[in-house]
Amino acid sequence: MTSSTDTSRDTDEIVARLRETRPAEGVVDLDAALHLAQLMRKYAGAKDASIVFRKWQVERCLGRGGMGAVYLARDMTLGREVALKVIRGAEGRASQAEQTRMIREAQALASCNHKNIVGVLSVDESDPDMVVLEMEYVDGVTLRDWNSDRRRSWRELTGVYAHAAVGLAAIHEQGIVHRDIKPDNLLMSTAGIVKVADFGLAVSESLPLHRRGLGLRSKRDEVSSLALRVTSQGALVGTHGYIAPEVLAGADATAQSDQFSLAAALFEALFGALPFEGDTPQALAAALREGPASPRAGRSVPQWLTRALRRALAFEPSRRFQTTDKFCLALRRGLALRRLGWASLAGIFVLVVTFSLAWSSKPPPPDPCAEIGEPLRVAWAGVRERLRAGEPRPSGELLLSVFDDRVGGWLDTRQEFCASELRRSPVDVAARESAMRQGVCLQHALHGYRALIDEVSAALDGDRDTPMAELISAVETLPICEDPRIFSRWPWAYSERADDALAEALSLELGGQLMRAEARAREIAGSQGSPPQSRAAALYRLGHILGSLHRLDAALAAIDDAYRLAVRNGYDALACQAAIHRAKLEANIDFNVVTSARDIANAEAWRARVGLKSPILRADLLEARGLLEEARGAPQRAADLHREALSVRRRMLGDRHVDVAKSIHNLANSVAECDDERGRSEAALLFKEAVELRQQSLGPQHPLTADVIFDQARFESDSSSIEAARASFLRALKIYEAARGGHEVVRAKIHVALAVLDRREGEFLAAEAQLEEAAGILDSVQDLRTVRYDRALLLLEQGSVALLNKKFGRARQRLERALDLFRRRSEGSDNELAVLVLWIEAVFAQGDVASIEREVSAMGPRLVGYVGELSAPDRGKVAWYIAESLKQGGQSVDAAVFFWIALRAYEELAEADFVTELRVELAQALLVGSNAELARWSAALGCFRDNGGCQWAAVLSR
Repeated sequence: MTSSTDTSRDTDEIVARLRETRPAEGVVDLDAALHLAQLMRKYAGAKDASIVFRKWQVERCLGRGGMGAVYLARDMTLGREVALKVIRGAEGRASQAEQTRMIREAQALASCNHKNIVGVLSVDESDPDMVVLEMEYVDGVTLRDWNSDRRRSWRELTGVYAHAAVGLAAIHEQGIVHRDIKPDNLLMSTAGIVKVADFGLAVSESLPLHRRGLGLRSKRDEVSSLALRVTSQGALVGTHGYIAPEVLAGADATAQSDQFSLAAALFEALFGALPFEGDTPQALAAALREGPASPRAGRSVPQWLTRALRRALAFEPSRRFQTTDKFCLALRRGLALRRLGWASLAGIFVLVVTFSLAWSSKPPPPDPCAEIGEPLRVAWAGVRERLRAGEPRPSGELLLSVFDDRVGGWLDTRQEFCASELRRSPVDVAARESAMRQGVCLQHALHGYRALIDEVSAALDGDRDTPMAELISAVETLPICEDPRIFSRWPWAYSERADDALAEALSLELGGQLMRAEARAREIAGSQGSPPQSRAAALYRLGHILGSLHRLDAALAAIDDAYRLAVRNGYDALACQAAIHRAKLEANIDFNVVTSARDIANAEAWRARVGLKSPILRADLLEARGLLEEARGAPQRAADLHREALSVRRRMLGDRHVDVAKSIHNLANSVAECDDERGRSEAALLFKEAVELRQQSLGPQHPLTADVIFDQARFESDSSSIEAARASFLRALKIYEAARGGHEVVRAKIHVALAVLDRREGEFLAAEAQLEEAAGILDSVQDLRTVRYDRALLLLEQGSVALLNKKFGRARQRLERALDLFRRRSEGSDNELAVLVLWIEAVFAQGDVASIEREVSAMGPRLVGYVGELSAPDRGKVAWYIAESLKQGGQSVDAAVFFWIALRAYEELAEADFVTELRVELAQALLVGSNAELARWSAALGCFRDNGGCQWAAVLSR
């Protein structure tokens, strides 16, 4: 048991030891000294727990981070409370590079005496291992706690964050990036002044809110794996939920990323949730690409504020405000306009009286930029109100949102351009040249926005049949002209000629005058005097026109040029559209699944990066994916994708739109390939619906109507009567021939298809005449790669007809050329096999068994599988030709393989005479070969084992 006397003795001993170990003035280990001072106050009756450090009396630690700690202190010389930021280097807590960076930023901040930032009062570098920054101490609360104290109006919140933007812009002017903007690092002092604080330093969670001098980060944030990102030097980069996407991706923080973080904080303050949320890094990345979440219900904010936030929160830094100053200007301008709009009559009366009394004073000069862009603003405002007053539709609401963003962005850029023109030095030649190009870009965009506003107005009046959803893509392709990439290559003078010519090309295309449309688009695309945006759009339009003319290679070349020009000049929306169209062409030309899949992935990436909202663009992507699945040989998956595209287009464009007919057409082609009775029935109905819809929207003589009829005829030739197919082919041919030029490739295809029908009916001379007509048409076409494929099909059919007419030399010549073209395109295709079978028959009829031997030797066992896929009559005939050729060449064992295949085929056909003859041939061949050679070919005959291939042993034993 311990007595009271013993306790007193213990306390006395503690006091004695504390007094013996009390540190002297100038102590370096501040944490240990503060702890010791607290013990002295507790056990030795000391009056306070502060210590003296250099010229400061340190009271306590406010918090610590990776590069040091912050202490509350009193400057003994000036008698004021300050915050000391101590950066330690001796123990590796901060690298020399980080110390140097912090000192440099502190010196810059010290020279930036601004009321909206926590000021740096002095920098003490007397000890190289312990650099001390003396900073302003702010008695106040964070904006997070200030906002949660009571419900704040949107106006109050926007005004406060505009002041924060002023402070942030001030440090950006000094070349400093904050790296960690969030509500916890923005302070509201007791005097009502907003200050940007916590330049990369954490503060303890246990500190009372009203005493957090340099900001706030909780321990909960510190331990979260998603909360912080650190650079290679160890510097703090940001906090989860506020970090800009480029910083998340590993890029350095910039003033643009600070702007993003500030906008995210304001969005959260207004709507009670962050604009981008995700439980995992992958989910957050996806949310960032999709764009800010829609404002939640419960608070109504003006459109100008939503637009400003969306711009500052853009995924691509170049699409945000050029500077934080300009973001602040947008917020303050909106607040000023709002106040003016809601001014009370009493306020107006006071203004009138004030100006009346001061009539003799010289008024300030009017702002020459105040009315810039006002005609466009007024024009859009009128149409906007009509749109809002109409029947609410998803496409109309989306058009409003997209138009607000784009027109608002253009207006902001135009006013900023005007203000910069007033400030720009006339002797700065480079800046003047850049300004001239930007001015031309702005004029081009203005012309485009006015034209689209007129289009919307005409649609509302009923003068146009243009769906609102179709205009969304057009709006998204027009530039805002804030990014130098977009206007740096523009000409110095603007002319509406290129824009008007492009509109004329589109009108001609829609009217079916494709040759005139092609000439107009080529004129714009080839003119170096046209703006690059117009040239890129003209190349894209040219690709569409050439695709409608079935000149697919030329179309692909034009789309490629459009894509490259769009990427090089920053036309991201146009690049996305070009990538989608290129994916479709790749799937249609070469059935190249690799390049088509790559282009679709590129288009998806562009769409996410730019934040394009057009549902028409989504339908185009679905269509491209459907065509890709068709090229992959998956018609059912293709049909599902085309159904989804059809659903989107019907919902956004209505039932009568030409693109709806295109989706039905695509769906019909996919369903027809599913090869079942139900699919064929559905395909027939879909083709009929697509033809009717094209006739209603474009007319019965339009080439696009003929496109559906042509595919309908091909479907009928496979599943219906020859008479119905022939009638449809001739109907399509008549429409193409009546068109003003073009359509050579598809006309040649129709003649080939008619030749096939003639051959099936035994009309070989008529078939030959049709093929000669097709050959003459193709000879006039210059698009080599596409014609190579179509010419190969023509040569195949010419060889087939010549073979039937027993013109073996002509047949062999045509078939050899076709075989070469198909093999260049894709070795091992069905077309190659079809040509090879006919070629073997023609060559055998000429008695050239040596050529057949060489072909069999080159292809090896692969040929066995090819022949095995033929129908029984063709399989028996071709295998016998090959076997006889090999036998005459002395290759008896190899011949035995094909004698066996022929025998099995004729057994299926119950041709007894042929079966008997083949048994003799097979037996003779087997008696010559060795067991090793027979074993080699036995493996090649695996596909025939189920049909008796395993009876080799029995045959050998006989």
